[in-house]
Formats: sequence, C-alpha cells, structure tokens
Amino acid sequence: MTAPATDGVPDYIGQSFAAVFGAAPEAITRQTVAADVTGWDSMGNINLLLEIESIAKVRFKAAEVLRLRNVGELVDLVERKRRPA
Repeated sequence: MTAPATDGVPDYIGQSFAAVFGAAPEAITRQTVAADVTGWDSMGNINLLLEIESIAKVRFKAAEVLRLRNVGELVDLVERKRRPA
C-alpha cells in the first residue's frame, strides 16, 4: 500500500490529481472539493476516476461516485474497495 501524503491523502490520489489537472499533489487534502481545483468539472471528474481506477485497481459504481462530496470521501471509498474481502 502507498504511504500517506499530506492530510491523510495517499500519494497515488495526489499523483492522480497532478496527472489529470496539473495540481500540486501536496495541495490536495481530504477537504478539497471540485471548486478548489482548476478544471475539475464533469469531464475532469470522469478522467480523475478513470486514473484512480487504473492505479488503485478498483472499479467505481455511478451511485458511489454521485455521493462523494470531497477528496476525503473519495479516499475512504477507494480504501474500502482495496481491503481484502
């Protein structure tokens, strides 16, 4: 598993934001919302989720994604999906 970065956000999440939006990984916190990141619109959200699915080896359901309010909830969802059943 990856080491946590700033504010409990795993490195792979920060790197995904860097790859998709050009955001500084250390600027992404659990409280970050779409309005905080330039370019994080509906298409950017799709690209971000695809990037995270690829790196974290998880798959998101539409209903799960629609409930997310910030990066912290995204991190929690990914971590739940990565836990062994």
